[in-house]
Amino acid sequence: MSKGVFVFALIIAYVGSTLAAGGVFVSKEEASNYLTREKRANSGFEEFAKGNFEQECVEEICNYEELREVYENTAQTNAKWDELTRQCENMSPCNDIGTDTCQNLWSSYACHCHAGYTGVHCETDIDECAGEHECVNGNCVNTVGSYTCACDQGYEGDFCTEDVNECDNDVCANGDCFNTDGSYICLCDAGYQGTNCSQDIDECQQNETCVHGICINGIGTYDCVCSTGYEGDTCNDDINECENFDNLCQNEGECVNDVGSYHCACAAGYTGSDCSQDVNECDLNLCPEGSQCEHGANSYTCFCPDEGCGASADAQLQQAVDP
Repeated sequence: MSKGVFVFALIIAYVGSTLAAGGVFVSKEEASNYLTREKRANSGFEEFAKGNFEQECVEEICNYEELREVYENTAQTNAKWDELTRQCENMSPCNDIGTDTCQNLWSSYACHCHAGYTGVHCETDIDECAGEHECVNGNCVNTVGSYTCACDQGYEGDFCTEDVNECDNDVCANGDCFNTDGSYICLCDAGYQGTNCSQDIDECQQNETCVHGICINGIGTYDCVCSTGYEGDTCNDDINECENFDNLCQNEGECVNDVGSYHCACAAGYTGSDCSQDVNECDLNLCPEGSQCEHGANSYTCFCPDEGCGASADAQLQQAVDP
């Protein structure tokens, strides 16, 4: 016998018994007793209810009242209702770290993930660095549930988009700082070099720093100790001693400036660097043979000794020589 025929037969039997008792209607108490009585296990109604459960509460969504018709008592109904509507609380199926919220669905659940997680249970970390990332001037570093940007030198910010103004930190030790996009440039003061103008330049290693003198290096500078006859920052200026100094040449000698020095053009009868030495003409053998020479101030005299000068007439004469 089919289920539909069986149910119809039950209804007919119930109506017949009611009519036999004296009418179609029953009292309120009897109706209440009938509506609230427990279903008997393995009865035809139970088979009918289980079929409805598959159709109404598995294939579709049923309400608590429809579910109550299926089970023997309230405790079983409540247990099944809890199983069907509170899987998040009963099973805790979602990953604790990756899940934002667990949503109860009918006989199921849905895990709503935090940013940076994916998967049915929010169990999988998303590698944000695997594809295109937002680290404009830097490297993407994946972390659990997120990522960070390791910025290139000269940039900062969450996505490495902000230029660092290095000049705010006095990076140029001995020079002026000019900020550029992602970097900076130092314009060094004289005597310094290097990226940050922190290296002293040894000017003495350069050619012709002190042209006519000795170079002494200092911090950021240098000094030249000039040779005699030169002056100036690089010892390349000739000193005109004849204009700057008096009485360099004596005995009416003429001062002649030379490059880096001078010399004296002495008057006749004088010699030496400053014309201070009288020339001894007698050493020059200027007197005739047989005569004698007598030296004087810028002069000499040739004369014959007492015994005479000899046959030469010129040697008999005394003469004063004034060169």
